[in-house]
Amino acid sequence: MGEGIRRKLCMLLAAAVLTLGLRTPIPVQSAQTGVTVTTPEAFMAALAQRKSPIIVDDLITIGNQADTDKRMIPVKIPGGTVIEGTSRGMLNCRAPVQLEGDSVVFRNIEMVFESSNALGSVPHREIFLAGHSLTIDNVKTYLAGGDNSFGDLGGTEAELLPTVYAGGYTGTVNGKNASLTVVNSNEKTMFQGIYMGHGEGTDRKSPYQGSAQMKLDEKVIVRDSIDVSENSRAEIEITGAQSDTIAKAKTYLGNENTTLTLSQGILKDVSVERVGNLVIDNGGCLGTVTGALQNVVLKNGGGLDVTKASNAVIAGNFTGVSAPSEDQGFLILNKTGTLEIQGTVSGVTKFQTDYRLFPGVMYVGRQYIKADPAKAVRGNFVLTEKSLENGYRLNYREGAWIPCWEEDYEEPSEEEKPPVTPPEEKPEITPPVTPPEEEKPEITPPVTPPEEEKPEITPPVTPPEEEKPEITPPVTPPEGEKPPVTPEEEPPSVTPPVTLPEEEKPESTPPVHVHRYVPVFEKATLEKDGARMKKCSCGKISEQQSIYRIQDVKLSAERMVYSGRSREPGLKVIDRAGRTVDRSQYQVSYQNNVKVGQGKVIVRFRGNYSGSLEKNFLIEPEQTSLTKLKAKSKGFTVRWRKQAVQTAGYEIQYSTSSRFTKKTTRTITVKNKKTTSKTISKQKPGKKYYVRIRTYQTAKVDGRTVRIYSKWSKAKSVKTKK
Repeated sequence: MGEGIRRKLCMLLAAAVLTLGLRTPIPVQSAQTGVTVTTPEAFMAALAQRKSPIIVDDLITIGNQADTDKRMIPVKIPGGTVIEGTSRGMLNCRAPVQLEGDSVVFRNIEMVFESSNALGSVPHREIFLAGHSLTIDNVKTYLAGGDNSFGDLGGTEAELLPTVYAGGYTGTVNGKNASLTVVNSNEKTMFQGIYMGHGEGTDRKSPYQGSAQMKLDEKVIVRDSIDVSENSRAEIEITGAQSDTIAKAKTYLGNENTTLTLSQGILKDVSVERVGNLVIDNGGCLGTVTGALQNVVLKNGGGLDVTKASNAVIAGNFTGVSAPSEDQGFLILNKTGTLEIQGTVSGVTKFQTDYRLFPGVMYVGRQYIKADPAKAVRGNFVLTEKSLENGYRLNYREGAWIPCWEEDYEEPSEEEKPPVTPPEEKPEITPPVTPPEEEKPEITPPVTPPEEEKPEITPPVTPPEEEKPEITPPVTPPEGEKPPVTPEEEPPSVTPPVTLPEEEKPESTPPVHVHRYVPVFEKATLEKDGARMKKCSCGKISEQQSIYRIQDVKLSAERMVYSGRSREPGLKVIDRAGRTVDRSQYQVSYQNNVKVGQGKVIVRFRGNYSGSLEKNFLIEPEQTSLTKLKAKSKGFTVRWRKQAVQTAGYEIQYSTSSRFTKKTTRTITVKNKKTTSKTISKQKPGKKYYVRIRTYQTAKVDGRTVRIYSKWSKAKSVKTKK
């Protein structure tokens, strides 16, 4: 009775507040199966009481407790909790978020992490799955860094995005099956990185190397990597519409137990490092820059584009379409590239060059696809209809598929024809309707095998009985030795024979060594390769994955033009295997990159690598141009546009050759940058001369003062007067 009165009073109080137009925080309002909250206190109370769903109806900031080492303690979400937002609902997290059980859902809400590196702080923008399952449904996670809606935080990060870890905060006991599902994503569903397998790291996370599942739809953006390389097993599913905006992670890191499935949509220029199984389904297309792949399956019109990897290798199996009713997949190679398949090739796949939507040019006579002839047949690869219309045909010779013209086409032999004609299998497709009925008599025989196996179960009982006689013989030798031993000799000699059982101890005392593997991580340096492995105390190594050392850093430009602003050439880091290293594995900084001279790029490695490397580039002065050439008697006057900024002077060349050959060319230096004209005299009368000009600036390069020149201007011609 008292509870009913309390409820009525609460309703009257709420009505009074609304009537007065006042907004008073209500800790927890009862809903049908959960609560609606408008304050941090109400939200935390709902978590503690395991309410669900928790409907967030205002901006709520959570996470204000720090550990003794000043790390923010995660806000823990009980298993089965659903957190939803209204049109004005928003969660602002100042601390990490961690699951305490499976089936947690964040739905229709803006959930941002405002922790930044302002004032030298360490950001805490983690979502810890702790080995459990999480669904993110129509959630915005993007927050701009620096000046944002929460004030100027003073950080240097352009974006404040959460990172997902499958493990947990320090000391957490993790679950056994981490799972992340992102559906109904929008343009602001963004993550810094997703690590479904990881070690402790510098912040002593609770590591996770168990099984993992991940499902991402079309608009998800991951700035760094999706990493499952340390998981015992992992499945990544990416789905979406036919567009190029699907799961914009550029790097996928896995191992031999990883399966990456792309269904519909297009992934462009992605790196799939050490992913054991790559499945492309339902018209999806994956364009990869990785030249070394493992096992590949193309289903229902799925495509693999390796045009960015000129000489690709598939170390495992390549599986095409076998069913005649299924759309054949397609393989796209660079017109100057090749593909080597080291495993078994099965099914049928269309082959084309250069472009996904239409075939490109093929070089007749080039071996585009190579395989072991014992593991492949002629019909594994066919040309597209458009390529056939363009007059191409596809020859097959000892495991190589070679384009040719129609007149050079080599008809398949009788042995090669059967694999090329899957439609002939149709008569075999109809009989399978009856096998289920024919299999019924085959189901009953299996009832007898268990009875036949019983005699097989009893023999194993006899081996221990057969071993018993082996235990008793050691007892008989001492008894057999007693007759020849005299009673007087027994005291000194009886005890040594008793040591025979002790001689047997060495056979039983060595304990059977049980390998206990622990993860070992050795970073690659500039001098040697690294590795991720599992190693036993006995020295045995399991599941070793090499991390190839850094081979080179290639700049997008060795020379750049002065502009008055910082000049920052792009770069690509290449490892010893010739593969591009992901951007998340290093930081880039620049020095002396504004004025004319020698700029410097500093690459500091992290993640799988250690060490740093420097590269130099030149900033050259801005060029000038000729404004006028005026002929004179046996000479001419040159005029040009003044270039006074970051310029010490000019260099003029004139020649009777338009190609400025060495023997016909003369050079004059003008050391005053303010000068804009120069008269050339004592030349041949009535002769045509070609003239060009460039600027220069003096600067130190590798410790020496040198001149750095701009590019030459366009040449103009003038004919001297007689």
